[in-house]
Amino acid sequence: MAEIIKKEENKSLVKKYTPEETKEIIIDHCVLPGIDINHTLRILADEVMPKFCGDVKEEQEEAQKRILDEAMNIMRAFETETQVGIMEAVNKQYQSLAKELSRQIIKDYNCKTSIEKTLANNIAHSYIKILDGSRRLNNDLGKPGQEINENRTKYLTMLSKQTDRAQRQFLAALMTLKQIKAPLVEMNIKATNAFVAQNQQINADKKINEAK
Repeated sequence: MAEIIKKEENKSLVKKYTPEETKEIIIDHCVLPGIDINHTLRILADEVMPKFCGDVKEEQEEAQKRILDEAMNIMRAFETETQVGIMEAVNKQYQSLAKELSRQIIKDYNCKTSIEKTLANNIAHSYIKILDGSRRLNNDLGKPGQEINENRTKYLTMLSKQTDRAQRQFLAALMTLKQIKAPLVEMNIKATNAFVAQNQQINADKKINEAK
């Protein structure tokens, strides 16, 4: 009888979870191996790095290979810090420019948040597309004796449109970043009555109203 009572007491101590709590636990603790970057970093920190920093040569080589295998995935996951994605998105001759320009914009505008850094990447990427489109246009137009035909006209039209689109994307991303980084303007208006309409402000003092 005492055992039955003890079991009943233990049952009463078991926490009951709501569907919302269950969802949060699953989202926080379930991982997708090879996809969840925090899980990958945890495995590397706990299992791989100790071997890499150890004294056993075979384990060091094995750990180094594992780190190299995961390095690109980790760097892509932290794109705002590494600029790997933007370097992969442009031709090889522009990869160094993509990285340095993005980092310079981040420095110039003191970008701190992920949104600000992403905009810096977009600005750099758009600028490179402008350069690349202009280069292709100049190279094609500079060819002596090039025949003017329908296919060439379509190609040049497409290049011109892409360059113009890249220019608009560049300006849009730049203006958005400037607006985000612009300091807030505080306005204090002290008046009995204040009427504001279409950039015009009229202040009417109480004494003037009484004089009328």
